[in-house]
Amino acid sequence: MISNLKAKLGGELPGIKAWARMAVKSASGENVESESLQLLNDWLSKEKLDSLKQAAVLIGLFEKDGEICFPLIKRPESEKNHPGQIALPGGAKEENEDLKETALREAHEEMGIEPDDVQIIGKLTPLPVPVSGYLIHPYVGIIKKSRSG
Repeated sequence: MISNLKAKLGGELPGIKAWARMAVKSASGENVESESLQLLNDWLSKEKLDSLKQAAVLIGLFEKDGEICFPLIKRPESEKNHPGQIALPGGAKEENEDLKETALREAHEEMGIEPDDVQIIGKLTPLPVPVSGYLIHPYVGIIKKSRSG
């Protein structure tokens, strides 16, 4: 499965086409969420993307009991953006780091995942979140067995 995932991540990312395939459909097969998809597509314009703050998340895959899993966090209720939500570990890009470093730093800060224990295998299509003004860059990585255990 991991080698297949690596191969898929190496190709062109489908972005809005994939979102459209996953949208709720009516009984006749039309996208019920076509207005939402159009708004999302509008947010993918260069002008809008340039106005968004950069952030990154980590989809950290690991094997447990023969299944592929990934960790999630519950955002604190006191957070300004998205309080109490279940989320991937991640956050805003700091000035002197690239987005991959952001994803790894945030996973370490939020979950204690050591950056050296993660092999990044690819990146998904960035997702604009207009309500909070962020463009989120999802990175996919394999969490290797911790050196401490």
